Formats: sequence, structure tokens, C-alpha cells
Amino acid sequence: MTAPTFDVARIISYRNSFVPQIHGTIAPEGSGSRISISMRLHVLTLAFLVAWIALVCTIGGVFAASSIRNGGPAEEALIPLGMFVFAYAMTAGGFWYEAWKAERLLCSITGGSRGSNASRATPPSAPE
Repeated sequence: MTAPTFDVARIISYRNSFVPQIHGTIAPEGSGSRISISMRLHVLTLAFLVAWIALVCTIGGVFAASSIRNGGPAEEALIPLGMFVFAYAMTAGGFWYEAWKAERLLCSITGGSRGSNASRATPPSAPE
């Protein structure tokens, strides 16, 4: 027998493309049940981020190669680095804020608590 599964999507009244997609499983444990969840970015959001980072890396490489070839300053190469840092911070901030809220909401709905060996939400840079 396989464990029952569920998918949850929070309804929010604002725009956030980084809201986690929540997948859970319920398994019997002792006299109760254990709910395990995983949180991931939506596949289209992840695809956009991969394309964005690839473009930023390509532009950064062109700027760096041009600076090295011309012997000029490498300040232009800092622009793509700033874009990369901004994309990461925006993704991580939006995802983790919503994951924290979803985890608290799920615990309050089920009357449970976060276990010591429960898995954490998947970071946006390392989907499982």
C-alpha cells in the first residue's frame, strides 16, 4: 500500500512568482500520522531563472573577455554579477518567506508541529 499524497497551493492576494508548490505524503506513525512535505519553485519560474542566469553568465563572459582583451577596467563585468546576486536574493527571499508562512499554516491546520528530522523546504537553487 502506498501512502496518500496531496498537493497544496496557497491562495494569496498579491503577486509572487516564487510561492512554493507544496507536495505532501501522509504515513501512519504510532497512534497518529506523519505528514512529510516538499516545497519547490513552479517549473516555469525555475525555467525562467535558468534562462536568466544563462543570459547573465553569457553577457558577463563577453564583458570580462572584452576587458581582458582591451586591457581596460573590469567594472563592466560587475554589472552581470550584480544581476546574478539580485536574481538570487529575489528568488530566495520570495521563496523562503512564503515557505515559512506555508509551513506555519500547515502546522496550525493539522495541529502538528515541525519534527526534528522533518525535511526543510527545498531551496530554489537546488530543486529535488
